[in-house]
Amino acid sequence: MRTWTPDWQPYATKMDQTPMVVTIDMAAAEAAPMESHPELLLVRLQLQRPRPDGLRAADEMDALGSAEDRLVEPFEAAGAIYVGRYTAGGFVVHAFYAPKGLRPPPPDLAPYVPGFASKLEPDWGFYSQFLYPDRWNLQLIHNRKVLTTLAAQGDDHEAERVIDHYAWLPGEPAARAAAERLGERFTIVETRADEDGDWMIHFTSEHALSDEIMAEECAAILEVVEAEHDGSYDGWGCPVVTGE
Repeated sequence: MRTWTPDWQPYATKMDQTPMVVTIDMAAAEAAPMESHPELLLVRLQLQRPRPDGLRAADEMDALGSAEDRLVEPFEAAGAIYVGRYTAGGFVVHAFYAPKGLRPPPPDLAPYVPGFASKLEPDWGFYSQFLYPDRWNLQLIHNRKVLTTLAAQGDDHEAERVIDHYAWLPGEPAARAAAERLGERFTIVETRADEDGDWMIHFTSEHALSDEIMAEECAAILEVVEAEHDGSYDGWGCPVVTGE
């Protein structure tokens, strides 16, 4: 039984150079792996009109959405937990974790003919190692969530504002070096140690907001903080600007 509120997030990536789109319940990571649900169930549907890159076309989304609803409802009613899906190479694959031996009755998914596969996977490796986003896509998901939250509060993304960023570094030398590099592009507000010996850098930028702007900015930060200095970027935030 699911004990969390689902947080469904899509992202685009590649599987062996093949374009792939994943939609995953990020909140399932809070409970994974569940000892009560050690069995991975996969249900594969062949796209009827895939795009040339093997992804789903806009005119097939309604049919696929209907099939997904008809699949997920009886599977979860039987005790399985839906954790995500991926689309690649002309197929969409739905992933569930279930109690050992659970085999829900195959639902009618017409016009699709489902293919089923299962295996014991108590560590939930398919979820954590295949479906779960890499560091870059995690950042893009974070950016999208912040922008969506701001928009819901009436934010005018075109308005310039101060954006706060926070990063943690493993020790003073790394923190000082990272702050020096970040200072070439950002305003350093504070660099200090905490009680555990880690070092925090608080820095700011000032500009408008968009997916593209924040992706470019975060790429520069991740390069310095995580790739060069083995630190951890803690994300960004800013006040709502309504333009009134």
